[in-house]
Amino acid sequence: MKTASKVFVIISIVSGFILCLLASIFLIVGIANDGFEAGIVLFVIYGILGGLFVGLGFKALKLINNAKRADDISTGWKVVILLFVNTVAGILLLCMKDADFDPQLAQPQRQTVQPNADLERIAKLKAMLDDGIITQEEYDRQKDRILNDRPF
Repeated sequence: MKTASKVFVIISIVSGFILCLLASIFLIVGIANDGFEAGIVLFVIYGILGGLFVGLGFKALKLINNAKRADDISTGWKVVILLFVNTVAGILLLCMKDADFDPQLAQPQRQTVQPNADLERIAKLKAMLDDGIITQEEYDRQKDRILNDRPF
């Protein structure tokens, strides 16, 4: 979803550049056809809108690119993106979770392996066998019980 948000923001940036280009065209056409006042008005309107899309679009793109978690982008900026940059990108950002930013957060953390109690008990039995405290017969019987989960 992070990539999708970036795509929609880039679309808005391109739209902003197109609006700026249209503003220039309206100014040139207005001057050529003696509609200078109308050309200036359209130039200002389209120029401001285009500049807004481009400026906020680049800021949004930088925020999305640098974000590692959903909280790295404030809700205020998400709303600004929703209202002034691109509605779809803003909705995506507002709905994203941490796992959408960093795939490693989606994977469950591995738990550290605790030493197996059964192996420790068998090791203690082996030490007792080596020290002559128990016989080989008793060692085999106890080891069998431990491995087969039978009570002593």
